[in-house]
Amino acid sequence: MGYNSQNNYMKKTLFIALALLMGIASLQAAANNVRNGKFQVADGQYIKFAKGNLFYSGTSKSFDLPSSQYEARTTWNESTSKDWTGSWDLFGWGTSKYNSIYPYETSQNNSAYASEVPDNTDIVKGEYAEYDWGVHNIVTGDVKGTFYCPTAAEWEYILNGRPNAAKLRALACIPYGGMKRKGLLLFPDNWSTPLDLVIDTKATDYETNTLSLAKLAILEAAGAIFLPSAGYRYGTTYNEENDGLYWTGTTGANGKAKAVVLGTAPAIQERERCHGLAVRLIENNTYNCKTVKGEETVEDNTLEEYEWNGYKLTKSGNYTYTFLDVRAETDSIATLHLHMKDWTGIENVPTTKQSNVQKLVRNGQLYIIRDDKTFNAAGIQVK
Repeated sequence: MGYNSQNNYMKKTLFIALALLMGIASLQAAANNVRNGKFQVADGQYIKFAKGNLFYSGTSKSFDLPSSQYEARTTWNESTSKDWTGSWDLFGWGTSKYNSIYPYETSQNNSAYASEVPDNTDIVKGEYAEYDWGVHNIVTGDVKGTFYCPTAAEWEYILNGRPNAAKLRALACIPYGGMKRKGLLLFPDNWSTPLDLVIDTKATDYETNTLSLAKLAILEAAGAIFLPSAGYRYGTTYNEENDGLYWTGTTGANGKAKAVVLGTAPAIQERERCHGLAVRLIENNTYNCKTVKGEETVEDNTLEEYEWNGYKLTKSGNYTYTFLDVRAETDSIATLHLHMKDWTGIENVPTTKQSNVQKLVRNGQLYIIRDDKTFNAAGIQVK
């Protein structure tokens, strides 16, 4: 290896090492058990996830959070019982210990799981709130009510309702300790993949995005969430699943409850309350952001199709895109005024025009990087 190649290698190694140290410092700063990425759950409202899946300790008789996001107890859940001193992380719905509905419940009868909660009800902050794992319990020193289980509507918005939602998630695999933990990566609304990491958000299998623990730490420092495919439990039998299964804080019909099934096309489904599923809590605090608006205009009668911020546009009109800058806590709305020729039925149409729009807010200014042009002043920018 020549001097220049070796020197470049050392620089790259040092750069990654520094990034890891920054990531570790960021994780240590989040000692209150909350990850730093902000995720939109409704228009203009954002939340933060707990640092890992909820688990219950049979020794301390209390709930807690793991040190890493990819941890899952898997077959340990088969030993779930009142007297077992191990730990488990798959729970029947509403097993917060409130009203004698304990986290070690393994009954296969739905009536044993908060059956008085009506169908299609969000239990957060309502009459039945104490059935919520996060609302009723103190987790690692946090006060009561620090966390709650996301509602079905909040999960749906995070997974499918955010602008470019399909580009803000990816199947991934984390090898460690001789095993491979499959799961889903979720990215904050303003996501930009750090360093030279490559994440394929269109991957249809988990191992396409195989990440070392070092790479995962870099992604976590930038706000990424990893939801492991922890399987599910029925009675005392553990079942492995490729796609993650997580409870919502919302009941379903006919005594069931709503759960999110992760994978290439995440969806909300109804599950028997007696099934043991994973729980990822979110912070009981909503972040509202100030808004900065920017506009751009494109007038080009030679275009048939215009690609803007990942969307393929084939009609003239006004289009808006909203994103969040986490660090500036600013909600930015970019509006595109598009006018182009109607090429319907005409042969030899021009090629598609692409505009890779990226936006960043700093100190109240809107920066729009479009094609080879950079604007660094707030206001209306016309191409």
